Amino acid sequence: MNTIPTRYLRLASVLCCVASSAAAQATRDSAGIRIVDNAKPVWAPGREWRLSEKPILDIGGGAGADYELRRIVGLTRLSDRRVAAADQSTLQLKFYDASGHHLKSVGGKGQGPGEFRDFSTITRLPGDSIAVEMARMTTIVAPSGAFVRNVQFGPFAPGVLQIPFVVALGRFDNGTAVVMDYPQGQRRPAGAQRWVDSSSLFLVDHGGAVVRALGKVPVVVFVAGTTHPTPLDFGPGALHASSGRAIYLGFSDQYAIRVYNSDWTLERIIRRAWTPHSLTARDLDTYVDGWMQMWTKKTGAEREAERKEMREQPYPEFLPAYSAILATPAGDLWVREPDLTGAPGCWCLAGLSTVPSTWSVFDADGQWLGDIAMPPRFIPLEIGADYVLGRSRDRDDVPHAVMYRLDKPR
Repeated sequence: MNTIPTRYLRLASVLCCVASSAAAQATRDSAGIRIVDNAKPVWAPGREWRLSEKPILDIGGGAGADYELRRIVGLTRLSDRRVAAADQSTLQLKFYDASGHHLKSVGGKGQGPGEFRDFSTITRLPGDSIAVEMARMTTIVAPSGAFVRNVQFGPFAPGVLQIPFVVALGRFDNGTAVVMDYPQGQRRPAGAQRWVDSSSLFLVDHGGAVVRALGKVPVVVFVAGTTHPTPLDFGPGALHASSGRAIYLGFSDQYAIRVYNSDWTLERIIRRAWTPHSLTARDLDTYVDGWMQMWTKKTGAEREAERKEMREQPYPEFLPAYSAILATPAGDLWVREPDLTGAPGCWCLAGLSTVPSTWSVFDADGQWLGDIAMPPRFIPLEIGADYVLGRSRDRDDVPHAVMYRLDKPR
């Protein structure tokens, strides 16, 4: 870690940073809502945050099922430095100590207490309990791994949901959560070939009961099809994250992220200077060829026909402003730049990439601090004060849970 040897130099650094910040950021109020416009990052050379060159923890690839993490959908580090990994392939939570030694696995597929039908991710709650998120409900697990309770969402008024279940969008430390349904593309304006559809949001209490409806937010761009509408590949979409104190929500057709408190009051809008990146013919050719190489088994004329069909699918004119967001307990926001390199593997812009991914870091006030490059073949899932925890794949394509130290020069 870099250190500054004298009080004078520390003061000079602070003054320099303040001057830079003033030029880089503008904050204004609009009907009581703080709008933070960022023209450029404020980190001075040598003050950039960075990850350790090598992981400080690496779990996976070892002998035995306890160290197999075939489909990691969530990771969290508890206050005693244990790590819990959600492995969707076995529907288990796997607990490891600070050195990566397996301690226990809980859950598994089933309908009984402590078993899971499926799950999408996990959230660490105050006191180190873990919320295992799934459609229609959440299972709460104690820090020990013991089953605590199931929380069923609802009931909901007849006709308010587009599909018969909801999922958690984010959680607050006071025990409440925001849940959402998912649009099916049925709200198509007359004659439209592309349109934005919305989800309905609801605030629920710690027991899952609906406190109140929160309205609708744009979620996905749909494209008309011969039989049914489908989401637009690489189109803008809704992205969300929660810090415990706030929920961050944005629609990536522009670089703007809204910050809501536990009363669902809009406190802040974070904006950043952004130049839209055109999705060129060369970009699409590279993506389609990569996808064909990874997934298709067809040959000859059938292969060419499949490639032509995929290449002629509708795509947006520009890449979205961002492709993933994460929030820290301290309120920092990390925002990923869209990356086509890993797109063939997941049909998405936020997957594992063979090149470093770029993340913009904003502090709790919405100030753009600067950008950090994440290692290739790594996706962060949780960011703490001094670590970044995520999933990766090694050169043999074996999944791992890895943690990097986060250095913050002062």
